[in-house]
Amino acid sequence: MVFGEHASEALRVASCESGRSTTASNGGTYLGMFQMGPYARAKYGHSHTALGQARAAYQYFVDSGKTWGPWSCKP
Repeated sequence: MVFGEHASEALRVASCESGRSTTASNGGTYLGMFQMGPYARAKYGHSHTALGQARAAYQYFVDSGKTWGPWSCKP
């Protein structure tokens, strides 16, 4: 819904980064389904819902030229 034609890629990235868990944390620095760090959360927002986290990650994805460069996991 949020990532449109990139939805299957986003699901693979979220699965790899967090197991698609909205409460995932690597000890506090990276949080959520897409394991966004403090800079990205401050710029794009953070939510406790899957929809909110996906919207923030999508904006980051768009600002990154629609690449998965900012993420460790790739689709």
